[in-house]
Amino acid sequence: MNQLRLERARSLLGPRQQLFLDFLPLFFHCNHPVLPGFQSLQCPAGLSGYQPSPEMVQRVKRHLANSFQYTPSADKNHDLEALFLMGSIGSVAHAPSSDIDVWVCHRADLSDGDRAALNQKCEDLSHYANKALGLEIHFFLMSAQAFRAGERKALNAEDCGSTQHFLLLDEFYRSAILVAGKYPAWWLISPDTTDYDGALAELHHKHKRIGRLTLDFGNVHQIPAGEYVGAGIWQLFKAISQPHKSLIKLLLIEAYASAHPDNHTLSETLKRQLHQPQWRAEPHDPYTMIYQRLEAYLEQRDEPLRLNLLRRAFYFKTELKLSRRSNYLGWRENVLEELVRQWGWSNEQLHNLDMRDSWRVTRVREEHLELVRELTGSYRFLQNFATRNQADQLISSREMSVLGRKLFSAFERQPDKIDWINSGISEDLAEKNLSFCYLGKADPDKPSWALIAGKVTLVNWHSSTALRESDSLPALICWCLCNGLIDGDTRFHLASDHPDHHRGKLENLVKQLAGILPDSAYATHPEYHQRFESARYTQSLTCIVGSASQRSSFDTPLVGHVDIVNVTSWGEVICKSFTDSHAAAKAMQYVLAATVSQKQPIALQIKPFSLSAERYASQFNDDLQPVMAFFDKAGDGDRFIFEA
Repeated sequence: MNQLRLERARSLLGPRQQLFLDFLPLFFHCNHPVLPGFQSLQCPAGLSGYQPSPEMVQRVKRHLANSFQYTPSADKNHDLEALFLMGSIGSVAHAPSSDIDVWVCHRADLSDGDRAALNQKCEDLSHYANKALGLEIHFFLMSAQAFRAGERKALNAEDCGSTQHFLLLDEFYRSAILVAGKYPAWWLISPDTTDYDGALAELHHKHKRIGRLTLDFGNVHQIPAGEYVGAGIWQLFKAISQPHKSLIKLLLIEAYASAHPDNHTLSETLKRQLHQPQWRAEPHDPYTMIYQRLEAYLEQRDEPLRLNLLRRAFYFKTELKLSRRSNYLGWRENVLEELVRQWGWSNEQLHNLDMRDSWRVTRVREEHLELVRELTGSYRFLQNFATRNQADQLISSREMSVLGRKLFSAFERQPDKIDWINSGISEDLAEKNLSFCYLGKADPDKPSWALIAGKVTLVNWHSSTALRESDSLPALICWCLCNGLIDGDTRFHLASDHPDHHRGKLENLVKQLAGILPDSAYATHPEYHQRFESARYTQSLTCIVGSASQRSSFDTPLVGHVDIVNVTSWGEVICKSFTDSHAAAKAMQYVLAATVSQKQPIALQIKPFSLSAERYASQFNDDLQPVMAFFDKAGDGDRFIFEA
């Protein structure tokens, strides 16, 4: 099974990427200056049970470095015990954009300095593979002894921190591919054994060589209730950027947890199949196994809508497009085509799903709402499961705080908060033409602006369906910018009979707002995860001031409306609109609430809505500055009186 999976893994890589995978054991087995990742001659090296063949050495000389010379080490105390691929690699779900996870298993007694040097070597190899080969690969240093003892790393963007142990081990056992080194002793223990440690000790006693050939990560026995909760929260966090992929993992956690404490993991099911006398050699695709378990779970619960969403998520995960298939079908296409046949999908359905990259905003929003409903349901399930089972929280309080803040930022819906609808659903939502239609304020209970895809006029816009409606033009523009409806080629059209409205101002407003908003790739920035270490605060406030049709009793300019765009440290965009006769006073109150109560500096800008509103914006700024200065130094008993 391992060999078949390794062959499948190689078949999914390009020729030079295959060479990298073939050479990987050698990179870790010896320190040589011409090999990628070289640190020093003292860097931990030596891979247990591995010895490159003369043919391998010649391949390295021919394809990588002609000056390479291999000299076997006299030291038999190897620092490294095994190399494993794990995750989707070698399965139907491994797509061209998928990354590869590698466990680099080392001796438990490596010093901190040695681990640091080995970790740097791994980072350099990742960088080399990415830059030279276009291969995204992540290395994780693992000690079987430390893992068995429950030692886990801190949470980061790639590592699940303290949220998982047995679930991670279950994934490892059902998906791992041994590249070189020792193999897991777990496979040798009968699935019917109730005393895993005792059976392993007896095996070591009877077969002295077992200790030199295997390493032990422990048994996948009963998973603590708290681990389902922690792992579920972690997957919800991953769903912010990869909702379809995380949905599959979340459903598996739900299916496992629903059977708690009598759950049988997929790794145990696979192990039981391999221990059957009539077992025949086959790869046992780990992702197909996941789907089959989840299909049975959802059919038993009679939840066809969730099952359809699961099927779409699984199909998208493969990145295959069966409606465009050629005469030649690879093994992944054959596996997926058989599943699609069982699902009864029509060619029209396949064509629609294969066109996902060009889905327009309406279809993307439908998919987004269905995903959010599912993810919200998963969160409620985890809450109820934790309460029913009195689950101890295995995730650390710091990590729980970080993940909770991310979930709040991504999924918490608020009346004035811009919702990001295109998290990994469609590649491009940009529209060639966008029309902003001013509807007036004849009815105070109806929005005054409508956004329409295409070019329309104030006369004929009613025949088109609005993408979004709002009382605030800046809010509509922010929604478009945040969700990628606007790019450099988008043309803007203004349907309005208001004298202060013209297309030049609209284009200028788009340009101004684009300069203050986080872009659609905000969540992929390296510092994104770190921002949630701290409580949310306001980073910037932009006040867009418009005029009123009348003047104040003091014959001074009267502000008619103020739109405030608030960008927080968590990347949230909040648009507040004040439009009544007290717009200026309410806007000032909002600004003061955001600025006075926090220590971090805020980028504050006052912008006119139009050229004719410049003096109104200036008046608003003149009124705001002394109020802010007063509250910045005022005592507890001081008051400030302002006539709006």
